[in-house]
Amino acid sequence: MPCKGCGKSKVGKVLRGAIGLTKAAVGADYAPRDVIVKRRTACRTCDQRTGAGPIQWLHRCRLCDCFILPKTTQMGEVCGLAKW
Repeated sequence: MPCKGCGKSKVGKVLRGAIGLTKAAVGADYAPRDVIVKRRTACRTCDQRTGAGPIQWLHRCRLCDCFILPKTTQMGEVCGLAKW
């Protein structure tokens, strides 16, 4: 079944998210600190971010539904809005 927002398979999105969270947990594909800071700065001011204040673990992107903290640490990830 396709996602309403992006047209991708919901199962595919869940699997991709699980792989990304696993990679973040074990430190694989880790981005340099300056890249992470730039990405989180962009996410902090984005209107698609859930939550308020500093980015915390459960804050997500409304566009892709990813958890922001682990996604921003993965070198191979990109912002769906091309902000990073």
